[in-house]
Order: sequence, then structure tokens, then C-alpha cells
Amino acid sequence: MNKVESSSAGVVVGSTTLPLLSEAQALGLHLSLPALSQIFSFDDRVLPNTRYGMVLLVTPEGLKLKDLKTPREAPIWVDFTSSKLRLRAKQAGAAKQSLAKAVGIKPGWRPTIIDATAGLGRDGFVLASLGCHVTMLERHPVVAELLKDGIKRAALHSETTKIVQTAIKFIPGQAANIIDALAEDQCADVIYLDPMFPHRDKSALIKKEMRLFQTMVGIDEDVSILFEAALKSAKKRVVVKRPNSGRGLQGMDPHLVITGKSTRYDIYFTHR
Repeated sequence: MNKVESSSAGVVVGSTTLPLLSEAQALGLHLSLPALSQIFSFDDRVLPNTRYGMVLLVTPEGLKLKDLKTPREAPIWVDFTSSKLRLRAKQAGAAKQSLAKAVGIKPGWRPTIIDATAGLGRDGFVLASLGCHVTMLERHPVVAELLKDGIKRAALHSETTKIVQTAIKFIPGQAANIIDALAEDQCADVIYLDPMFPHRDKSALIKKEMRLFQTMVGIDEDVSILFEAALKSAKKRVVVKRPNSGRGLQGMDPHLVITGKSTRYDIYFTHR
């Protein structure tokens, strides 16, 4: 896994309880990030003075990312056990929503999927809940740790353990390199991309997670490389999630477009 450049990432590692302090320090060492020696308190919103903009918190509930510039906002984390996400997965299957249609789910057939820009893993988890085998890839080390932590906790939860253990595989690292290295029998039916692009809406309208990710991760300037690797590898299709107002990738017209309320799915058939 690539280490984080602390000067550019603006992230420091901390914990909310004393017993977890050593775990936080070990995580900081693993990510090559500074680790706080004091405890962060959610209740008092106390944090030692620091020049960093975000804190990756080890808490009793799980790993969380907190934006220090917006102290009143709750931290973000990966929680596949939340009732909201499980309801979304249930509705996606019952209503045959856009995501399920985009990847080609049909009665009696579930594609294998590589979610090459997994992020917090929500779309990948929904697809796994619908019966697809999903391999999640994530290259940013901090986001990868959040996702790994969420998968670990979901594997211990009675309502999600089967999905995680049988339908989800997680690989941290550069997606284009991982896809290029796949053997023929390892290629997925579908490669799913949700690249990070500059957001043109007013900042107040951007979800806090998007703001936080754009600050920490930046934009996917090399998405063209990943897109080309996906087109070469996917057995049946590449699906690109885009805002309805966003442009397509590489100037290529998709073979099919499925439009939702605020997002659309550009579909490129490969039929390898």
C-alpha cells in the first residue's frame, strides 16, 4: 500500500479513549501519519492544537474520519450494518433501480463486479447484497483503512456477515495496475467506476463526504488510464457513474445511458 504524504493529506491519527491510543499510534506508523498523544473528545470537541485539517479516529465503534474545520459535523465512517444502507439494498433489488440495471442484473444471473473506485463501499455493498460477487479496490490509504474497518465489523454482524464473507473481496492499491495484472480467468463481467471529478456545484450543496474526499484525495486526474484498463479487462461492460450534468469519459459516447434523479450511469459494452 502506498503511504500517505502527510504534508499534502492534512490528516493526523488519534483516538477517543486511552485503551485505543496505542492502536491509533500503530495505525499512524502504518500510514506514515503523525499520531496524537492526547485523547480526542467528541463531547467537548477538544483537540490538541494541530496544523492538520482532518483526524482519523480510532473509536470503540470503529474507524472514523473527522474534518477539524467543521467541528459540528459528525465524522464519516463505513457502516454496512446501518439500517439505511440495508434498506437501500433491499429497495434496489425490489424496484430494479438504476444501479442494478446498469450492471446488468437479471433474473437468475448476477455478474461478477470489480468496483475499481470503491471509496466508502456503499455501491459495492448494495451490489453484493443483490447477489453479485464484488471485488472492491481503493487506492487512497486512509480511505482504504476506513473501508477495511467497515468490512471487518460487518463480518461480525449477524445481518451482514454472510454478504461480507461470501460476496465481498477487498484489495487496496492502484486499480489500473491491479486490473492490468489480472489473469484471464480473474477478469470480472463488469467493472464499475465512480471517479472523483471537480464538483461544479456551490460548496454548500456538496455533501460533506464529497467535500472531505475532494480535500483529502483530490481528483482522479489519471482516470483515463483506469478507464482504458477497464475497457480491456471487463468481459461484458464498463459502468461509469456520473452526475447528470457531468461529461462522459475520454469523449467516448456510451452505448447506453441509465439516468436517475441526480446521477446517471454511462455503459460501455465490451463483450470480450
